[in-house]
Amino acid sequence: MQTKYNSLALTTLLQRLAGYLSGDSLNYLLGFVIYAWLVRSLTNLQYGYLSIATGIYQPFIVIVALGLDLIGPRVLAEHPGNLAYVVRRVQSLRLMFAILVCLPVLLVIAFSYWHAHQPEVTVILIAAFSMILARVFDVSYVAVALGRPKPLVYSRALGLLTFLLILVASRGIITRYVWVIPVLNAVGVMAGRLLLMRSLRVQLFGSIENSRDPSRPVSWPILLSGARTGIGQLILFTSQSLDVVLLNRYMDAGAVGEYAMVSRLYIFGMAVLGCVLFAFIPELVASISHGHFGRHHRKFIAASAGVGVLGALMFYFLGASLTETLAGRPLYLLKSITPVYALVFFIMSLANPFTSFLPSLKLDAEYLTAVLMGGCAAIGSDVLLIPRLGVVGAAWGQLIGTVVMGVYSAYVLRKHVMGRPVGTLAEAQAGAVV
Repeated sequence: MQTKYNSLALTTLLQRLAGYLSGDSLNYLLGFVIYAWLVRSLTNLQYGYLSIATGIYQPFIVIVALGLDLIGPRVLAEHPGNLAYVVRRVQSLRLMFAILVCLPVLLVIAFSYWHAHQPEVTVILIAAFSMILARVFDVSYVAVALGRPKPLVYSRALGLLTFLLILVASRGIITRYVWVIPVLNAVGVMAGRLLLMRSLRVQLFGSIENSRDPSRPVSWPILLSGARTGIGQLILFTSQSLDVVLLNRYMDAGAVGEYAMVSRLYIFGMAVLGCVLFAFIPELVASISHGHFGRHHRKFIAASAGVGVLGALMFYFLGASLTETLAGRPLYLLKSITPVYALVFFIMSLANPFTSFLPSLKLDAEYLTAVLMGGCAAIGSDVLLIPRLGVVGAAWGQLIGTVVMGVYSAYVLRKHVMGRPVGTLAEAQAGAVV
């Protein structure tokens, strides 16, 4: 599991990035088709209810992962030869967290919407617990740690395709019972994750029953590190989706639905930035002890910024018209939202090489601080701007939060890593957190 530094790793990096991007292209296409199908099948009001509920339950999906998306490669490296043990232990912890923490909190929020006379949101939230349970069995961090994008992207494609086919076959049902949509999503997700689990166990690890007793258990410091990272991811996701909930207080569900259509396109773009991160993480971590971190990190910044420029141009010139075409109806608010989101995506592409990489350097506390600052800036801006500017104010809130998070992350990375002697960097990485 140890990543070996290779001074000629550029070809490997490009191949891995191409694997994630080309393999995920089908996933993006399927996700976009699902998005288009829902936009066309549901009314603005129904899509608004679904978006409000999604903005609430999605953070639970993030936090129940316990931060393994970002620290998983590090945890697996610390338990060589015991990948099956780590997977089994992580799933057990996630399941307990989902039942004992996520479910009670989700129920409280759901019934608060019942008392607020929005039973549609209540029912969707209760049904969405199926999505939280599906997240328990996600082992994508194992595929990323091993630099194996194909099993990951193919299993995700299967999950999305299953969801899409069920949606198409159930159009008459979902238009009457919107709460069925997250349940069908969970069914598709589980189909893909079961395929990935089977592939990784049989082809890479062998059966789980043959795993040896661990040389050392998954320690509390590692779990605390994962908790800090998971909370950071939760804050980041919440700050990127809570604007939909806040908009619901000042605008009708139809306007919220239009805004959510644009914000969901932004989430698709974030997935591409995630591919860039996954491709560069192993070499970046390994290069610290060899004095080549700066060079590798500049490549990471260039790749992420390139994706940012392309995505921003697509948002600016195609976002509004494409969404209206997919919806099959005029959406009058989009032209005021998409230019701001074009800038948001570009700024996030610049922040990505700094913020997302901090947990891999065991700077999870600093990562939590960065996203907390950005989240507070975004939510604070939303509170001030949404009552005055509506959907445009929500978009500007996302931009302000992203700038704050990116600037602080760049400062932290420069302070802790860049410009320090090689030996000091290696010792800092080895001694931090664990």
